[in-house]
Amino acid sequence: MKRKQEKTVFFLKCYKCYIVKNIVSSVVKNAVSNPVIFDDWYCGYIEIQKGHKFFEKNFEELINCHGGITYNNLADNIRTIGFDCNHFGDKIKVQDFVYTKNEIEHILVQLGESPLLEKIKIIKKF
Repeated sequence: MKRKQEKTVFFLKCYKCYIVKNIVSSVVKNAVSNPVIFDDWYCGYIEIQKGHKFFEKNFEELINCHGGITYNNLADNIRTIGFDCNHFGDKIKVQDFVYTKNEIEHILVQLGESPLLEKIKIIKKF
């Protein structure tokens, strides 16, 4: 199965955020030779700087988002948390770019930010 990614980087408030579209477009046969279609899906990520009041917290328990926090990495005093829209029943047409951006905004509100009324400023798309 081949996969490529499209990554969009932007800032909301003081947080660097990413939305990654995983592009699969593949059909494989399962154990009983039935075709299994793999759909594309989105993931959302937020970088949290050291010194943030929740930096050391357990984000898996603290944050309520689509499918829960499925990525939590600490590197160079930056914690990156993320979620994916690749759960049973998820559909690319429903859990799309806008849905993923809205979930990121929902997470930021849970991190203590006021509800966001600003448009995202995309700084890089590749």
